[in-house]
Amino acid sequence: MRWTALALAVIWSLSPVPIRAQQAESTPRRLDVLPIGDLFSPLIADPKQPQFQVSYLVTRSPVFDEQVGAVGFGETFGLLRLPGGRAGDGWQVGLAGAVFAQFDLERQSTDLVNADYMVGIPITYRHGSTSARLYLHHQSSHLGDEYLSRVTITRLNVC
Repeated sequence: MRWTALALAVIWSLSPVPIRAQQAESTPRRLDVLPIGDLFSPLIADPKQPQFQVSYLVTRSPVFDEQVGAVGFGETFGLLRLPGGRAGDGWQVGLAGAVFAQFDLERQSTDLVNADYMVGIPITYRHGSTSARLYLHHQSSHLGDEYLSRVTITRLNVC
């Protein structure tokens, strides 16, 4: 497998501590396996946040039709957590996976235009109301067969 994307995003958030993290009991320096919740609050406007989402888009493009449907299926869960001194603080290593797809809704067969598959390892940190995330991930993008059959595209091999 070739890693095509390395995202190093340290994002500071002044959002409140997640509810599940507030309720969790924290024992300093005890490694928790498969912890509940995440230390990093997800970004609201991140289109590639691993979560379940459905959207309807109206576009103006010479390539796409005007009505496009977009879906996302994904989740992030913790593998290991090293709690901090207070409940909700600490370091966490997790696993994230998602599929994001766009469909042409103006075609009778609702053609698949594009599908992005993503898998990653988020490393998150929280101290009080400040949180950060370092995110190493791989993304694989694929054009839909129906879309390719109606559009002339020249194949480009990057290797």
